[in-house]
Order: sequence, then C-alpha cells, then structure tokens
Amino acid sequence: MIIKSFTAESASAALKKVRSEMGGDAVVLKTREIKESGGGNRVEITACLDKPSAAQASAIFPDRQSEPVLKTTPDVNERLSRFEIKEGGEPEKQPDIYERLAAIENRLTRLASTDTTGMPTRRFDDGVRQNIYENLKNADLPENYIETLFERTGKIEPDMEKYSVAFRDLLTADLAEIIQPGFTYNSSEKAVFFGPPASGKTSVIGKTAARLVVKKKKVRLVSLDNLKVGAFEEINSYADLLGLEMTDVSATKKEKKKTEEILLVDTPAVPLKEDQRTELRNKIETLKPDYRVLVLSALQRTADVADLLASLKGFNPTHLVMTMTDLTRRCGALVPVCRELGVKLAFITDAPGGIGRLEAPDIEAIIGSLLNEEVNLEQA
Repeated sequence: MIIKSFTAESASAALKKVRSEMGGDAVVLKTREIKESGGGNRVEITACLDKPSAAQASAIFPDRQSEPVLKTTPDVNERLSRFEIKEGGEPEKQPDIYERLAAIENRLTRLASTDTTGMPTRRFDDGVRQNIYENLKNADLPENYIETLFERTGKIEPDMEKYSVAFRDLLTADLAEIIQPGFTYNSSEKAVFFGPPASGKTSVIGKTAARLVVKKKKVRLVSLDNLKVGAFEEINSYADLLGLEMTDVSATKKEKKKTEEILLVDTPAVPLKEDQRTELRNKIETLKPDYRVLVLSALQRTADVADLLASLKGFNPTHLVMTMTDLTRRCGALVPVCRELGVKLAFITDAPGGIGRLEAPDIEAIIGSLLNEEVNLEQA
C-alpha cells in the first residue's frame, strides 16, 4: 500500500494531482484545509493505492526506484518489536513483517477511534454493558450520545439476555427516526446533490440515474459544476452510458414548459470559503429543488463532524446518501450528522470507483455493524 498527501490551491486541483499520479484506483482517505503563514488557504488530500504495480510505485516515488515499496531498516525493526513484549519483559520471537504491520494497524485503528474530548472512558461492573460500550465507541458513535443511551437503559438489570435485547430495541427506535430507506423520485421533480470534496457525489448521481432508468423513468442530468476540471465530461459519461440527455443549468432556466423528466443536478464540492459557499447556496435556491441530497463519505469521522456541520449550514439537506461503506465498519458519524441537520439517511453505496449499486440502508444491519456483529450494511 502507498499513502501520499497532495496539496494545491483548491480541492479539485489536489484531486487532479491524485488522479495524475495514483490513477483511478486511488482512495481518498482525508481532505483538510491548510492555513498558510501569509493568510491564504490550501487544500491537502491524503490518498492511498492498495496494490500498486512497480511502475506506479516508481512514478509516485521516483527517488526510490531502487527500493522496494515496503522497506524495513534495523531501526524500524527495533521499534516494531516493542509491540510484542512478554509480561516478563523479554521480547518474543520476531514476527514476520505482515504480523508486525497488522499489530501497528490495529493500534492505529484504536487510536483513530479514541475519544479526544477529554471525557473519561467508562468502566462497568459487568461484561454485558462493557462490551456494548466498547463496541459503540469503536464504531465512532459520539461519546455523549453513548452516555445518553446508557442513561435511558440504566434501570434495566444487567442480565445478559434482557439488557442486550432492551438496548438493541432502544437503538433500533433511535435509528428509525433518522433513516428513510430508499425514498422515490416522482416525475417532474428536481434533486440537487452536494457534499464535501471527494465524497463520491458524481458517482451517486450516476447510480441514482441508473436506478430510475431501470424503473422506466425519464431522467435528465444537469451540471452546475464549473469548478472541477473535467466535471462536465465526468457526469456526461454517465449520460452517454444510460442514453440520457445532458445539459448545463443555463439550459434548464430557459425552458418554459414543465417537463416529466426527473432532473438530477450535479454541483461543485462545498467550498472552503464562506463567500463561495454563499454563492453555491444561492445557485441552489434559484433552482428551487424538491430534494437537496447530501452525499457524505462513511470515512468521515465523528471528531470532524463539527467542522462539516459548520460548512453545511444553510444548505438545508432533505436526504443523506452515505458512500464508501465498503471501506470501513465505523458509521457512527451518521448519527450526529442526521440529528444536527435534521436529515434522513436514504441510500448507501460503496466507494466511487466500485461497481456496487445504490442500496436502501437496513436498520438491523447498521445496528449489527455498530455492535460489531458479522453483517452487511446493505439489504440482501
């Protein structure tokens, strides 16, 4: 695996660098804004390539052409061995590189899901509640929300069967309030799709169009994105594949007659600067959409939700689509997003580069994922 960060003056420019060096198989791990000393802003995108070829590795790191992709030095070996220490203080037999990497990844996973608000980790007297608590924290649910759930079930005896069933029923009722599985578009309706950079928005529009075409619906794809390089061409490729008409937003404004077509409108990524966000909000308001669909990656962490909610203030989403569900089991961020924005989860799908369909979320499957059960987030 190769992980590398790219910086540019905008998200689209940074994403273009990712595609140029890593190709279409690259997966975006993180997007953040970097403040420069002169007062300006740049965008940093961190991406990874799971199984790079030798040619790709040489192209991404040209100064390391003579080295293997994974190189372990004696100093690194010494540091890695600290992960495997016996109680008596004697190091265990040195594991192979893959075992040591797995140990590091497990520790990084626990570190990434650790609460950073300063709130203490709860300790229960019984294993039932302790197991539920640790699973919910590992699923990245907000600490204050987890505490509220336990307060609401506090009077139930911590009997293995009774408590587990009662807690699951409570979680089911809560999630039912923020999930609306697979709502349906009707003729003449207009849906605008928006979201943070690299959330998989254009892919969601293409998969939505495919669902509607299969149901014999008349669909037209509309582009409002004049910022990302190749944005029009990207969504136009979906139109060509599905045999649909593709126009820019100016063409729809000139039309006087009401059409039976369902309009799916692509927008640029939600900008980092407030004045640009205001401009995008105004353009969306002008379209008077029936639905405002927020597209969000499942890789979004709960710790970053506050910044996300601030950037989405005023967009008033009506529905949520969560992407990249094949890349993580942690979907806890959807709870604060849905509760704070008053939006309902309508669809889930896999990574943008995947071939998976848009699926209606299954509440039982999501609960199973939060409680670390072996389930699939999508309906069978």
